[in-house]
Amino acid sequence: MRKIALYEDGEETIYLNARWAICDRCHGDGTHVNPAVDGNGISPEEFAEDPDFRDQYMAGWYDVRCEECDGSGKVAEPDPHNNPAELLEAWEAFQRDLAESRAIEAQERRMGA
Repeated sequence: MRKIALYEDGEETIYLNARWAICDRCHGDGTHVNPAVDGNGISPEEFAEDPDFRDQYMAGWYDVRCEECDGSGKVAEPDPHNNPAELLEAWEAFQRDLAESRAIEAQERRMGA
């Protein structure tokens, strides 16, 4: 059975039993549009101004290997049926903290920090 690390401090590592899931970032395709191209969104007006860009965008010219799954289309996630409830709760808390930290970092980048 696949395992993913919940906690590592140099002396102790706690693992959760995992299962495979479809990657949320690429929806299982293994690629997504390069964030440098559409990281701030693309408006319908931009597509209307440059129909060639729209066609290229839709054809996948600007796609890159998925950053989340490294192109496999799948990611390991905790198996809710094969882990103790307290470990699953700790995993969820870790994921919330990670999302909050990433949001703060993104906001700092937008402010020029």
